[in-house]
Amino acid sequence: MNTFWRVALYEYQRNVFKKSFILILLSVPFFIVLSIGMGMFMERIRDDSDPVGYVGHAGVLVNAVTASKLGIEYDSPVDFISYASEEEARAVLESGEIQAYYVLPAVYPEKLQVELVYIDPPGENVQRQFHDFLQINILSSQPPEIARRVAQGTNVNVRSLDGLRLIPDDGPSFGLLMPLFITMAFLFMIMMTSGYTMSAVADEKENRTMEVLITSISPGQLIGGKIVAIVAIGLTLLI
Repeated sequence: MNTFWRVALYEYQRNVFKKSFILILLSVPFFIVLSIGMGMFMERIRDDSDPVGYVGHAGVLVNAVTASKLGIEYDSPVDFISYASEEEARAVLESGEIQAYYVLPAVYPEKLQVELVYIDPPGENVQRQFHDFLQINILSSQPPEIARRVAQGTNVNVRSLDGLRLIPDDGPSFGLLMPLFITMAFLFMIMMTSGYTMSAVADEKENRTMEVLITSISPGQLIGGKIVAIVAIGLTLLI
């Protein structure tokens, strides 16, 4: 039995302390961090903080109140600039001083139709912030607390019948994604350990040490120790 564990320990150390194995272990968190960073970067570049103009034919935006005055903060805030006419706004747009401009018809808000004019599509943060901008000014006759609450939106907590479990309403939570993460981890472990399984005996066959080993230990101890070592390698990868 002592020989069995010596084979397992040797096989484990021979593979785990290789530079390639250490690089594989370090590459997994590296690519996870890289993927998250790329996602955050792509999300960031879709926002544009350049000013946006508007032409308010309706009286809603005569004395416009900005979101910052109500204490509403954005990650990429956009300044909204008023223009007297569409010709003036178009000239400023063509000069590159603004990324787009909105046109509110005279019948707004009775007719909820707003025109957006741009050369290149504006950032994704523009429409969200202009929507809040309109809501705040439509509710300008109300107390500022009401306009702030409307612009900030709702935050609904959905709970189970017994009141103990919180059910997310804005997409899958980490707990719901855990089975996916565990499945991916096991698939990664299986793919990696399959290579070690194939090379467990092949190395001794190539360097002609198999014959020497068989004269010293039994085939069961040799193969059993290697299998235990490969299982330990897989668990190391999984952890």
